[in-house]
Parts: sequence; C-alpha cells; structure tokens
Amino acid sequence: MEKSEDDYWGDSNTVKYSKKKNMFDDDVTIEKASEMALYRKNLASDGVEEEEEGIGWNDDPSPSLSNSIVTSAEPAKPSSDTGIRVSKSIVTPTEPAKPSSDSGIKASASGGSSFPRKTLDPGPGAPTRTQSSPMTHARSRSEVIVGKGTLSLPEVPALAHFSQDREPSLATMISRNQPAVKPSIGPQSISQKDDQIRYLQQQLDNALGVTKLKVDDTVKRMLRGQPYSLEAYKGKEEKLELLDKAIATHDGNAITAVVVFLKRTLKDQLFNLELMRRPVAVEQYLAYLRAHYNTHEYEHMLQLLGRTEEQAMLKYKHAASLADPNAKIDRLTACQQAHFACSPGLESDGSLIVQQINMLRRQLPVDAADEETEKTGKALVFQQHPRATSIINMPVITTLYYCCVYHYGESENLLGSPEDIRKKHQLTEKQFVWTTLRARAKLHKWDDVETLFTTKNWLGNTKMKSVIGFEKVCQVLNQQGTPPDILKKFFRNIDDVDRRLELANKLQCHDAIIETYQQRGNRSALQAYFDKLKPQSREWFLAGGVLKDQNIKWKT
Repeated sequence: MEKSEDDYWGDSNTVKYSKKKNMFDDDVTIEKASEMALYRKNLASDGVEEEEEGIGWNDDPSPSLSNSIVTSAEPAKPSSDTGIRVSKSIVTPTEPAKPSSDSGIKASASGGSSFPRKTLDPGPGAPTRTQSSPMTHARSRSEVIVGKGTLSLPEVPALAHFSQDREPSLATMISRNQPAVKPSIGPQSISQKDDQIRYLQQQLDNALGVTKLKVDDTVKRMLRGQPYSLEAYKGKEEKLELLDKAIATHDGNAITAVVVFLKRTLKDQLFNLELMRRPVAVEQYLAYLRAHYNTHEYEHMLQLLGRTEEQAMLKYKHAASLADPNAKIDRLTACQQAHFACSPGLESDGSLIVQQINMLRRQLPVDAADEETEKTGKALVFQQHPRATSIINMPVITTLYYCCVYHYGESENLLGSPEDIRKKHQLTEKQFVWTTLRARAKLHKWDDVETLFTTKNWLGNTKMKSVIGFEKVCQVLNQQGTPPDILKKFFRNIDDVDRRLELANKLQCHDAIIETYQQRGNRSALQAYFDKLKPQSREWFLAGGVLKDQNIKWKT
C-alpha cells in the first residue's frame, strides 16, 4: 500500500535522515547528492540559514565560509573560495546509512528546529554511479552528474607540500590564500614607537658617552676609562668647571684631555689666561707638547710663561741636532745671538756655544785636508794608522786627540795644532796632558812622552813633572807596551816608595822593583824576589848582578 505524502515525509525524516549525511561518502549515490543539493537550494530560497562548515579531503568537517554547491542547471559562478560548503548539520555517520527506497530527503536544521520539507524527484532517467573503492572517490571532485545535468564543484588546486596522510581543510586553504591584512597604525601607536626610539637612543648615547652628563659623571668616566664626550659642554663656566674637577683628581691623563679640549674650543687669549691661573694644568700641557714634538706651540707657551732659559735651551737643542755642519753653524749663531747673548744669567752658556761654533769652523777644513792627504798617501802616519771616522761634530777632547795623533808638533797658527786648540778652547793642563799622553803612547812615541813631562827650572836644570800623577802615567805606558828601561824612569818619580813597589808588583815592572830594593839597601828583600824570578830570564840576570855588586852598601 502506498503511503500518503505526509507519511512519506514523516518516515523519511525519522528514518533516513535522522543523521546528517556527507555527500562525498561512498554510500551516497548521485541521486541522493542531487536531492541534497536541491533541498539546500529550497531551504535557501525560503530564507532559512544554517551554520555551515567545510568538508576536508579526509571527509572531516571543518569550519567554512559559504555554500559552494550549485546544480548543473545553473552555471557555477567564479569564486575565490577553494572549498566545498555543505550544511553543518550534514555529518558523516559512524555507521553506513541503510538503503531506502524512498526518493525524498529528510533534513533537520541545526539547533534542533524543523524546516519545511519538499519532495525531490530526480526522474526515471537519472544515471547511476559505479561504486568505487572505499579509499578513493571514483567521481570527479569538479563535476558530479546529477539527473540529466552536471553538478559543478569548485576546482581545488593540488597541494604537493601537504602530507598524504592528512590534507589541510578547505578553511585553512582559504585563509592561506587570502592576502594578509596589515594592522592599522594609529597616532597613538606611532607616538609609543617614537617614545621607544627616543629612549633607546638615549640609552645608546649614554653608553657611548655622547649625551651631556654632569661634570662629575664625565670626570668619573675619564678616570675609569669609559667612553665619554666633552663636545656637549658649550659654555665657558662648564668648561672651566670641568678643568677644575680634572685637576682635583690629580690624574694627568684627565687633565691633559680637558686642556686639549679647551685649547681647541676657546680663544687663544682666554685659553692662555685661564691656563696661567692653574700651574698644574700648565705643566701637564707642556709635557703633552714635548711628547708630541709640537715645537712651535711649546716655544710659544714657554715665552708666555717667561721661561727664557728653557726656551733658549730648546732652541739650542734643535740647532745642535742638525746633521749638516754648515746649517748647524748658522742655526747655532742665530740661537746664541737671540737667546743667550741678551739673556741675563746665560752669558757663560753663550760663550760655550761660541766655542762650539769655532770648533765646527776648525773641523771642516782640517777634515777635508786630511781626507785628501790620506787618499794621496803623502803622510806616513795616515798609512800606519788610518782614520777611523771624520772629526766633524766631534767634541773638543776628541778633536784634540785626533790632532795629537796626526798633527802633533805643528805651529800654533795652523788649525790642526794641538797647542792652538788648547789655547782657543781654554783647555786645562790636565785635559791637555792626559789626551796628549794617550795619543803619543799609542803611536809609541816615547821621546814625545818624555818631553811632555820634562820641565826646566830657572837654573836650566831639567826635571820630570806630571799634573796628573806618575801613577796614572805608568799605568797608561804599561798598557801601551812601554819598554822596561823607559817605564822605570817614570816609576822613579813616584815619591811614595811603598806605593811605588805596590804598583810595580801589580804591573810586573821588574826593573822598577829591583831598582827600588837597591836604593833602599834591602838585600834580603831583593834576594827573596830573586828566588821568585824565572831562571835565565832577563830580570833574573839583572837581579843577580845587583846582588853580586860589591860597591852597594846594603843595610839589611
């Protein structure tokens, strides 16, 4: 018996569609999918809205935006959505739906409320779909045959980067394809960012010492070796306070840094005035100028301070450091006339500079002439004792020694004469004798050595005399290998006999020892010394001859 239309809708509502169906399930035929689509369309035309959700490729429901299923009777409109939308009330059943001979569709609105139900008749000629594997869908996801027409579904692009086990939901794909919406930036957020930027900039400036700090804080940074900046201090009072604080720390580096900063930022007149009031800062600044070889500024500061002596010595130092002898002569002459000749208390120093200038003027021609003589080989002394170096820029004593070696005995009117050097440069007797002794003893000119110490009295008698002492003379002669018979002549002039014997034993001058024992008449001491001598040696025969001499009156 055929059921009435009301019974049909009631049975279908309670039996077939008690649970919501997924149109992509394998047990849903094309006819049922067509019925579901038409039912959804009728509901939409009646003004009934249902909460919707998208269905992923794994048949899992996911949130969605709008319904995208249209029938083939109406062409599918292009849409930016990439998912398929169905009613949220249609879910995949946990158990396969029982087949029903009824051709209607039962549905319930979300939330449990009922909606009008309409009969859907696809017609007798609707094609059927071949059942596919439960793991795959044989039907195309873009087109589904509904009745005599085609159900168009939106194309979903292939996502190769998703795993095969689980594909993303349609809502996830839609959210990823939508352009990112930039957050609006209002005036308040801009102001906050500006405040943050200013704060970070201030912190950075504080770390680098760029910002203007208190004077005490800046000085502490200088003492600790932390970054600091003095450029922020613009006023005169701030700069002077900074200098006073640095002086109070007694730190030379801090004082020098502040003074250099003031020199660069203040006018010269104001800088000099304030610097003169602070002697500690003056000394630090002068030390800084000396260390950095700022000669011009250093001389200027000495002149402002009235330190004429230091200024004169500085000028002399720079003039004497020149290598060119002619330029040195000119610079020394100007320095002597400008700073030493007219400065009280520097007259004696000025006379020494004059002597240095005269020595340079003497050395230049002597050195040039000796160089030429050495090349030609006219003088034997240059061949026997070649010159080691030039005498230009050499001291007075060195020049005297040179002239005693190569120009000894020349007349005083010649520039190379030792006597002329002695007089012109005001050398003492000891300086002259000591230098001449060493020079002539080196050449083994023993006659010149004896002549150097031989003097005559007013009666015409000769006598040996030494202003440096004969002990030193004997030591120099012994070092140069003086013969014993000549050396004992100088030992005789040592008045202290005990000192003479001590020095003779030290220098191994046997002739002086034997002669001293003979003069004292000490035979026993001479005999003891004779026993120590090497037999058959020269001194052994000499001591034996004295012991055998019958004319000597021995005391012991």
